[in-house]
Amino acid sequence: MLSLTRKFYVARSGFQQRETNSTPFVISKTNSNEIVGNQRAEARPHMSNIKSKIESLLFVSGEEISLKAIKKALGEAGDDEIWEAVNALAEDYKDRGVRVIQKDDKMQMVSAPENAPVIETLVKSHLAGELSQASLEALACVAYREPISKIEIDELRGVNSIFSLRSLSIRGLIEEAEAPEGGDRKTKYYKTTLDFLKKLGIEKVSDLPRYDEFSRIPQK
Repeated sequence: MLSLTRKFYVARSGFQQRETNSTPFVISKTNSNEIVGNQRAEARPHMSNIKSKIESLLFVSGEEISLKAIKKALGEAGDDEIWEAVNALAEDYKDRGVRVIQKDDKMQMVSAPENAPVIETLVKSHLAGELSQASLEALACVAYREPISKIEIDELRGVNSIFSLRSLSIRGLIEEAEAPEGGDRKTKYYKTTLDFLKKLGIEKVSDLPRYDEFSRIPQK
């Protein structure tokens, strides 16, 4: 059990924030044809940048994400630009192992349906064995910070945790939880289950090693 705490500590301390710097575009001549040409040249990298950001959002989310949520995250693009970028992504991925699907105002990155058998084989083998390090890290995040969202877990670990969370859910170690006070009601949160406590032989999560140090709410 102490290894869970250590893994959680490493995951928490390893998270680093990155800052993105942008360079302003400067038009050096006043000729109208050159200005139009420069504006078009500027539009291409701008759209490529939006597509790249949306690709990251879809990957990190692991679930369907709405147009409104993407607009809020980008803070710089209109509906038409976003849909153009999403359609371009869908075209890029159409013959690959990952696809971008759309319905109404929602979109999601998913595995290619023709690869379902090999994915099922991997999932079965994963569930039959011991918990992987990735799953242990995700489980430690949930145990010490519940209720916690997938995005928060991803930030702590620095990687997408969707596969680990699904594995833990199927094993009955975690389950969906209500959003905490002030939390987003549309976001999915996770907490540990009674089976988790039984498997560890403890009565409550606050019995975990160094719980006061790592938990969101100090034990009273």
